[in-house]
Amino acid sequence: MISWIGIDVSKASLAVWIHLQDISFSVPNDSNGDARLIEKLGGYEVRKVLLEATGGYERGVLTALVDFSVVRVNPRRARAFAEAIGKHAKTDPIDAHVLAQLRRALRRFLACLQTGLVHGVLDRAAL
Repeated sequence: MISWIGIDVSKASLAVWIHLQDISFSVPNDSNGDARLIEKLGGYEVRKVLLEATGGYERGVLTALVDFSVVRVNPRRARAFAEAIGKHAKTDPIDAHVLAQLRRALRRFLACLQTGLVHGVLDRAAL
């Protein structure tokens, strides 16, 4: 089963959510945690990973995830998406879940852009 991964990055830890399987876990934000993350993700067909830019705390995990398709998102955009889908609580596991959902939603939006569906909707909305 294809999985979308959301990672909430903090100075001390990485909160991870595997979307569709609804699995969450946390690892330390250090080289040992990065290795454990890669090991755990190896058991899934990971399509995309999304994490927040956090002032540099994400650099180590970005390096570790070199073999994955990773997107780094502005935290304000992630928070806006969370509020739009009704997730007002702010905890690391919830944030990781929201990031995984955002990544999946972006996939659908980008697919629509490629097929021209969004452009058609936007053209009609301009009328």
